[in-house]
Amino acid sequence: MIRVAFAISYGESTWMGGIRYISNLIEAVRRSPKSLIEPVIFLGRRADRNIASHFPGTEIVRTPLLDLFGPYWAISKFIQILWSKNLLFERLLVRNKISILSHSGDLGAGSSIPSIGWIPDFQHIYLPGFFSKREIGTRNRIFRQTCRFCDAVIVSSRDAKNHLSEFSPACAGKARVLHFTPVIADDLTLPPLKDLEDRYEFKGPYLYVPNQFWVHKNHKVILEALQILKTPSSNVQVLCTGSTNDYRMPNFFPDLMSMADRLGVRADFKVLGTVPYVDVLALMRHSVCVLNASLFEGWSTTVEEAKSMGKQIILSDIPVHREQNPERAMFFDPANPKELAKAIRECVRQWNPEEERVCAKRAHERQSGRTEAFASTYEEIVLQTLEKPV
Repeated sequence: MIRVAFAISYGESTWMGGIRYISNLIEAVRRSPKSLIEPVIFLGRRADRNIASHFPGTEIVRTPLLDLFGPYWAISKFIQILWSKNLLFERLLVRNKISILSHSGDLGAGSSIPSIGWIPDFQHIYLPGFFSKREIGTRNRIFRQTCRFCDAVIVSSRDAKNHLSEFSPACAGKARVLHFTPVIADDLTLPPLKDLEDRYEFKGPYLYVPNQFWVHKNHKVILEALQILKTPSSNVQVLCTGSTNDYRMPNFFPDLMSMADRLGVRADFKVLGTVPYVDVLALMRHSVCVLNASLFEGWSTTVEEAKSMGKQIILSDIPVHREQNPERAMFFDPANPKELAKAIRECVRQWNPEEERVCAKRAHERQSGRTEAFASTYEEIVLQTLEKPV
């Protein structure tokens, strides 16, 4: 078995998406009957205890080296500056018989343990207005270090691979595309629609937006489309889940709600906040369709979850959404609320419960193959990196 380390130094509130990504990857590997990979999670001693619950059955190693800004973390960083290598963490990995570090940055120059870096996307380069100059500089520095010291770099799409080649031409040969695929348990029981209606206080058909309230997710165009669709005899209801905090723009969510009031669509745009993942899937299952208006993605989890459930989905027409190519997709210009309103109207008009059941069954039958492909591609990346570092 190949012991692969994943080091997590962030919390649920900081980046739940990253935790979910790694837990999903580990579950896909675990389901692969011939997998050679044995995952090991490294957490700080002060890390939120809930994080470990996302990795049932996985070995957990706790270390103060991953407690951000703690004394041991500071010492390890100081040594890394002196020696250009994270000697303390490397020794910990050796003691735990780790063969390779994955999705967790690099160990520095000349490490005895190879590493596979992970760059989710290059949004800060293509939408710089959503980031401070300081954060752009920090991301560029981290990404360049990943490109320089990691033996391979995972990106989630061919689109992101092209962006990596532009960002660092010398790193192009290290790029490895790994298309994320969600793993949904076969025995997972989703709450019925009536339970969701009672719990979240809504009623009737709805479109579902399972995105965080971050500025690049483009919720504003949804509000504008709702205003276009609003008539005395016909209202369209949109349910949204996800964190309402965007650290880059703290006023984004309050401003968005003020915009909903101003356009007269606040009652049609229902924000449910952060909900359990099983409810995310249930809300998706019972929706008329799923909606992702995002301006930029590395690889949309929302799209992949919709594909796994055979859902109709309305998508912003950006390259990565085209690359994901969901079977039941309708595309619109993300800057054109009239196009979105037209797509919503058409989606609602053609919704058919029987077709939903047929598509859900077909998607379920395909899911195991998608999961296996995700796991086997990752294992190939691990084996290639161990055998022949770039």
